[in-house]
Amino acid sequence: MRLLALIVVHVLAGVLCHGQSFADLPEPATYGSTIDVRTNIAFGEHDYQKLDLYLPAGASSAPIIVCWFGGAFWGSDRTQLASVAAYFAAHGFAAATPAYFLGTKDGSRSSWPRSVYDAKAAVRFVRANAPGLRVDPNRMVAFGYSSGAYLALMVGYTPNLLELEGPDGSLTTSSKVSAVIEVAGVCDRRRELGLPLGLLGRDYEDKYDLRVAASPIIYIGPNTVPTYILHGWHDTVADVSSATQLAAALDAAHVRHKRRLVDADHFPFNVEELRRMVEWLNKLTGSEASTATKTNPKEPPDFRTQPRRRVSGPAGAASARGSR
Repeated sequence: MRLLALIVVHVLAGVLCHGQSFADLPEPATYGSTIDVRTNIAFGEHDYQKLDLYLPAGASSAPIIVCWFGGAFWGSDRTQLASVAAYFAAHGFAAATPAYFLGTKDGSRSSWPRSVYDAKAAVRFVRANAPGLRVDPNRMVAFGYSSGAYLALMVGYTPNLLELEGPDGSLTTSSKVSAVIEVAGVCDRRRELGLPLGLLGRDYEDKYDLRVAASPIIYIGPNTVPTYILHGWHDTVADVSSATQLAAALDAAHVRHKRRLVDADHFPFNVEELRRMVEWLNKLTGSEASTATKTNPKEPPDFRTQPRRRVSGPAGAASARGSR
């Protein structure tokens, strides 16, 4: 019975799809001394708030990709993306793989909004501790797969939205990132896409305000960061229409983005796709990604140019100043 449960978790996390899996990617050990790996770095006070860090060997200020794993908001863990993070490190980008608060499969406990709080807390931690971590706080990218892609979008599209920074959110360290890479994610929780029980909890269908607030797509505006979209045509977990909807919204807002649809199910990863992401990032780190957060990371974010937005949902949703 336990074995069956583990198989279900991995399938829902998109680990076994279209004949490919994370096991098909080179393991971290493959890269030998070309990368440095540090594990179990605490970014918060809770036991689960840990991240692993993958660095190009000898790096002193590497651009960094913060990577969130997938698992329907109730399964898997941060080690899922070890091979992806190691690949990035071997190609010049540090990568952090943080954990986040998980809900339950039956929706009796939702991960919203604590998973978003955790995602932003991880970004703030990396930025505040950039020198010791040997990364560049002005070149940070949000990356996510499946449910992790949702978190990457929420982090990227709601910079300094106070209600989503969490109860421990800092006004002196920004959660901004310079770009987003989302793989097989869902951008609109108003639609019946993906596996929302773990994120939104039971009876989410009747909580429209919550579903609106939890939809990354509503936060898109002309200042939204560049976005890379990778999705499988045959995805039966997060329908490919989510990728086309997201690209259309970015088009309408004149936001730089790349949409790549491939012959895959919910697992569109392989080395070639990672190579394409690195190529895209290398172009950005020479322009947008090196300037998008070019401020003192300890300075308070400037909220004066950001309109008010009401965010509804559990855990003290009230009106606050927000992003785009």
